[in-house]
Amino acid sequence: AMLRAARGEAESIENQGKARMEQEKRQAHEELASLAAEMERQELSQAKLDARNALLRAKKELIEQTLAKAQQKLAKLGHEKKRQLYATMLKRGQATMKVAHVYCSKDDMLLVKKLGNLNVHPANIPGGLIVENEQQTVRLDMSFSNILERVKEDHLTQIHKILFASADESKEDTKPVKGKKVKRKVKR
Repeated sequence: AMLRAARGEAESIENQGKARMEQEKRQAHEELASLAAEMERQELSQAKLDARNALLRAKKELIEQTLAKAQQKLAKLGHEKKRQLYATMLKRGQATMKVAHVYCSKDDMLLVKKLGNLNVHPANIPGGLIVENEQQTVRLDMSFSNILERVKEDHLTQIHKILFASADESKEDTKPVKGKKVKRKVKR
């Protein structure tokens, strides 16, 4: 009788242990499945973020390429168009200060000298003008690269719409990021 009671107790303990192991095994499987699902969600979220960042980098690169092409076209303007543009730039500069010094690309120096009695200096710019007063304390940078940078800063939303209208028709517009105006040092 005692042996039977001991066997019954041993069997009961064994059954309880098996039940506890089964419960812990189920719980471990549930936790593992939950963890796997969370990891999958995180990986998917990271993949979406990476794809979005890659798209933004590609769009930024396309905008930069477009502005670079615009700068090249401006630098290759015909003589008369460039003369008119530079005359307009000089008038704008003279409305701001008494222009005494003008910086331009080496290729444009002769053209600029013909626009007035100015001290014309070569500058490492692809086109456009940088004007200064006599004391060289006030400067207005109207180089093509600076003008295009300002256009990009001030009109990023419109540039984005023009370049990506068909791809982004269903998306919200990105607001332009305002930054400081770009000031370039003139190499003399």
